[in-house]
Amino acid sequence: MGLSSSKTTTGPSKQALPYLKDASGAVQGAYQNSLGNTADITSALKSAFDNYSVGSPTLTAANGYAQDVLGGKYLDAGNPYLQGMIDTTNSSVSDQVNSLFSRAGQTGSSRQIGELGKQLSTAENNLRYADYSSERDRMSQAAALSATLSAAESDRYQTLAGLGSTANGLPLANALGYAGALGGLWGNSTTTKQSGGLGQMLLQAAGAAAGAYAASDPALKVNVQRIGERPDGLGVYAFDYVSPPSVEIAPYMPHGRQIGVMADEVAALRPDALGPTVAGYRTVNYEVL
Repeated sequence: MGLSSSKTTTGPSKQALPYLKDASGAVQGAYQNSLGNTADITSALKSAFDNYSVGSPTLTAANGYAQDVLGGKYLDAGNPYLQGMIDTTNSSVSDQVNSLFSRAGQTGSSRQIGELGKQLSTAENNLRYADYSSERDRMSQAAALSATLSAAESDRYQTLAGLGSTANGLPLANALGYAGALGGLWGNSTTTKQSGGLGQMLLQAAGAAAGAYAASDPALKVNVQRIGERPDGLGVYAFDYVSPPSVEIAPYMPHGRQIGVMADEVAALRPDALGPTVAGYRTVNYEVL
């Protein structure tokens, strides 16, 4: 068994797979069940969009009235009742003036004629001014109303745009929600495993020992199991260390299950990788290996 190159694989753990599959099935079922509702809602929205009229009759009439008022349509001659009001007032004023001068015996006098003309002129001017002032007030109100009507028309356009946007986007939003739910399930439950081969395991063994050196004398190892072979012919073994026979060699004998080579094989095949002899036991320089 030779050294393998470093390789990284990503995916969910075996323990998580059953739960992920169950959750994915639930999401899939919910999505499938929602398709009918999505189609019905989309169809209803599209129908509302097709039948929606931006030009509301009420808004159109209100806009027309406001424009007529602002254009002065009802000023003076535009008021169909104004002349009738003037005629009625003139008749009443004439009766009052004539009655007054008749009692004074001055009927037909120049004074009567002058007073009658004055009173009639004043009455008509008062009526026309009142009508003009009233219409100007209505023009001011119409100007304020126009802004409100314009906003109402804008709201109807926005409603129409909202209907169209929702009808077009609802199916996609539903699909994206489904995809996002699956992605969240599987993307957030992945684990990364890295297998660096025997070479990496040897470097880890070296790092656990004193510097780059580790005790490698077969006499210090028990529960030995050959697990592979390097390209240079050195065997790779899993093993446990015995209790350190001396304080000098103890730093080169880490605790726990170890992976490494045998010093006698290193002496025969790779003597350049031998480390110092400590307390009569050979070590190996794993950095050289």
